[in-house]
Amino acid sequence: MTAKTSFAAPMPEAPFAPISERPVVLAVDDEPQILAAIVDTLEDECTVHTVPSAEAAMALIPTLPELSVLLSDQRMPGMCGDELLARARGMSRAAAIMVTGYADLDAVVRAVNQGRIFGYITKPWNQDQLRLMVQSAHAHYRLQRELLAEQRLLREFMDNTTDLVSYQDGRQRFIRANRRYAQLLGCDAPEALAGRTVAELLPDAEPNGLWDPAEHARVLSSGEPSSEQCARIRIPGSEEWRWYSTTRAPIRNDRDEVVGVVGISRDVTDRLGALEALRLRERAIEASVNSVTIVDCQQPDLPIVYVNPAFERITGYRAEEALGRNPRFLHGDDHDQPGLREIGMAVRERRQGHAIFRNHCKDGRIYWADLHIAPVCDDTGRCTHFVGIQYDVTERLRYQAELERHANFDSVTGVANRNLLDDRLAQALVNANRHRRSVGVLSIDIDRFGSIVGSFGHAVGDGILQHVAARLTALVREGDTVARVGMDDFVVVLGDLASVDAAALIVRRVLDDIAIPFVVEGHELAVTASVGVCIYPGDGDSPAVLLQHANIARLEARSAGGNQYCFDTPAMNAAMLQRQALEHALRGALDRSEFVLHYQPRVSLQSGAIVGMEALLRWQHPELGLVPPMEFIPLAEETGLIVPIGEWVLRAACRQIRGWLGGGIVVPPVAINLSARQFHSGQLDRMIAEALAAEGLDASRLELEITESTAMVDVDDAVATMQKLKTLGVSLALDDFGTGYSSLACLKRFPLDYLKIDRAFVRDVTTEPGDAAICIATIQLAHSLRLKVIAEGVENESQMEYLRRRGCDEMQGYYFSRPVDGEALAAMLRDRGRMNLASAVKDAPERTLLLVDDEPHVLNALKRLLRRDGYRILTAESAQEGLEILARHPVHVLLSDERMPGMNGSEFLMRVKDLHPGTVRMVLSGYANVDAITRAINNGAVSKFLLKPWDDDELRVTIREAFARACSDEAQI
Repeated sequence: MTAKTSFAAPMPEAPFAPISERPVVLAVDDEPQILAAIVDTLEDECTVHTVPSAEAAMALIPTLPELSVLLSDQRMPGMCGDELLARARGMSRAAAIMVTGYADLDAVVRAVNQGRIFGYITKPWNQDQLRLMVQSAHAHYRLQRELLAEQRLLREFMDNTTDLVSYQDGRQRFIRANRRYAQLLGCDAPEALAGRTVAELLPDAEPNGLWDPAEHARVLSSGEPSSEQCARIRIPGSEEWRWYSTTRAPIRNDRDEVVGVVGISRDVTDRLGALEALRLRERAIEASVNSVTIVDCQQPDLPIVYVNPAFERITGYRAEEALGRNPRFLHGDDHDQPGLREIGMAVRERRQGHAIFRNHCKDGRIYWADLHIAPVCDDTGRCTHFVGIQYDVTERLRYQAELERHANFDSVTGVANRNLLDDRLAQALVNANRHRRSVGVLSIDIDRFGSIVGSFGHAVGDGILQHVAARLTALVREGDTVARVGMDDFVVVLGDLASVDAAALIVRRVLDDIAIPFVVEGHELAVTASVGVCIYPGDGDSPAVLLQHANIARLEARSAGGNQYCFDTPAMNAAMLQRQALEHALRGALDRSEFVLHYQPRVSLQSGAIVGMEALLRWQHPELGLVPPMEFIPLAEETGLIVPIGEWVLRAACRQIRGWLGGGIVVPPVAINLSARQFHSGQLDRMIAEALAAEGLDASRLELEITESTAMVDVDDAVATMQKLKTLGVSLALDDFGTGYSSLACLKRFPLDYLKIDRAFVRDVTTEPGDAAICIATIQLAHSLRLKVIAEGVENESQMEYLRRRGCDEMQGYYFSRPVDGEALAAMLRDRGRMNLASAVKDAPERTLLLVDDEPHVLNALKRLLRRDGYRILTAESAQEGLEILARHPVHVLLSDERMPGMNGSEFLMRVKDLHPGTVRMVLSGYANVDAITRAINNGAVSKFLLKPWDDDELRVTIREAFARACSDEAQI
């Protein structure tokens, strides 16, 4: 027999946490077989806890926060069930069910009727009835909890909202109100309002938006919410007046009848004050004499949403002509201005910005705008608009420019004066120090200038100074400085010098250009100059010291007879003498047959066979021996000797090819480097055709290498020249790729056959992710353009294997062969020399595991443990050695120590992630640098971190799972 009724329990605060759908039951009975029967009946649908006594239940209940049903026997030793349930009501909201015999039925029924328990069930019970009773009690428990939660939410809202909230019946009597409403009406607690009207509480109060009987009646009769009412209300008991905005809505009963009105009033005094302040600011902006613009940065093109009358007056554009447009229309075609870039960056970074730049009026007039912008943010801090205040500073800048010109420029020649020179020289030294470059300072004095002025007058003297200043200005580069510092004294500052040779070349041109005759005041004159040269940082570390040393060197040049230059230090003079001697010897090297060609073979990374070679120029000086190319090639470029030398290289290479062919040797194509002067000469195709014809060679025997920087000087000219060469039938390679600044748009226009990766990227390709990324990108780019890729400077097996596995087609470098003379290369070709790629081409089907640890005994222990699983195991005792192994072998799983000399495990694995992303990477260490490991895991460099000492079985399982992941990744790829 069962019975149930409503259950009234105490109502402490209800939690907001979700309630489990699975009942949590506590069964209390002193008979173990009864408890066992209860568990057997309920355990499939409920979580059941059991205790043998009421006292045990009292101890357990506080530990069961999710308890929903308390099932208790009535008769038990000690505390009876009725007393337990009565005490439990203060500890838990669980629904109580009494299990009883017929002898106790009267007492149980009374407990049900009094609401102390949810229901009862008599012994012996039916299992289905027990289950149904427990599920019903749990549903009641859940409903009770949800109702309490809703009540608490409503109470929390009422107590904490800053609005005034009230519920009134049809006769305007308060049903309920929150504390803020009660306080406004002069009551301490909301309960004091119950059953009373505003008229009873405030007899003298006049109807207004907050308490309006007419609006209350309208909502009651219409059943529709009211519109917002705003009223100024005097706070009872004070002299303070506040503005309140009130809305009302009907309260309906179960039959959908309107039985009352809920009202919500909000204090809008501050908002209305802000609106008034906003209107005041708007009037001030409208009256401003400076242009004010507001743009909307939530829209893609930042359209203008407001301009003031001053904007219309300054720009000539009416407001309707500007609204909806980006402010860039004011710039015309003049978009490349530093100030505009600063404003653009400030907008992108959502910060304040300031810049001065040129703007265009509607009538075409240009004016200088001094613009200040600032972000406007909403309540969440998100930038929604930018406001710009613009000043027309055209006249101010014109006046400042005039003052600056008088302060910084020479009035006779227009070049910089001593004041500006000091500033420019100081800046040049700072830049040179930052970029580790040199600065040249030239002190120039016009020879016999005083005698010329004495003979022809000051007007002629001024004319000479102007001519010299103009010629110096035309000679130097943009960014260099020409200054007049005395009567006939000039100073030239040469910034960003690569070498002393570059300064000497400019000095010689200065002397040559100044000596060209010119006409002044009807007189044809020819003047010469004495030049002193000093170089930063070798000759001084400050502007004053450098100028002093340059002047001393100039005096030495003038004392030697003039029309010459002198370096400041003996060491530099000696270097210049050596360079001049080398230049003199270079001019006769061709006639004395001192040049020879060496050849460096190029091999296929698929077959290992020699598929080409590069002809490299060598200078065999009779006294200096073999002069390195880096010493004489730049000199030949500067002096123009590279053109006849380049033609000699071409013809000598063709003669060598003919000689090899005559000896019955199979000769692959020979690559020849072209200089910039050769490439842009306009005669290159004719010269190559003549050289091939002279030896009776087919054009396919030649490959021509053009540096990336040479090709980019004039792209259109380069394309035209390359097309002429392709018409001849020669192959073309772009050399030193990656060191220049070619774009994809240009690259696809060049009719190339090869891209050559510069040795600078190959050198660290197995250890530096950046270099590896450049090499891989170059290979992929070249193949997408159907070009082959040649890697230069390959010096070891790791580099070769890494590039081969990434699809590089060919390589050249010391790993296969240094440059050799023609006879040695002929022997290679006769023997059909090739690179051994046996290890490279061998597939490795085994699952390969690389272990990296600087402790040999750890490596040995790991090998013994993991060898039984059939892995191919490679080991390394350092991160560097590990990178070399990874470059040579495909590795599926990598297990590395963390703490190792040199490169630690985290850094090592982060490099492996970039260089070999397909390898699963794990750390096994007894030491953990938490920051480093965390960064490595967050960056995806480490998939798992294991601690020493390890558990053998667990480690084997982890390794096995890593291989499964590696194989899965390969399958997806």
